[in-house]
Amino acid sequence: MQAVEPPGPSSLASRGPRSFVGVWAANPAWCARPQGERQPITITPLRFEGYENHCDIARIDETPNGYVATLACQAEGQARTERVHMTASGEVMNLTYIDRDMTTVKLARCPGSPKAPDPANPLQDMIKKGR
Repeated sequence: MQAVEPPGPSSLASRGPRSFVGVWAANPAWCARPQGERQPITITPLRFEGYENHCDIARIDETPNGYVATLACQAEGQARTERVHMTASGEVMNLTYIDRDMTTVKLARCPGSPKAPDPANPLQDMIKKGR
């Protein structure tokens, strides 16, 4: 179990679930031309942002095949808590809304989507420094 840090600079990406960090869409066309509810979801180590959903990731628990995140959300002017299960493999993620009758959405990583750095890879620093 990993508690999420308070808002501000985070080290969660360097010690935990990097696979879900990025910009994800149910339809790849939404990446280039987001419109209304047809827009990608942006997930950082601390935030889960979607159409009319602005959530802090309040808690993350690792499961055998992914992560369960407890979200503290503001949606359409209402505060609520919601749980999602995220299973990412490469450029694809299955996102299951646990509190919405286990509804699952298959998402693709948007081209150019940021990824959390891998601190176990010494090449990360070299690439950043342009060596």
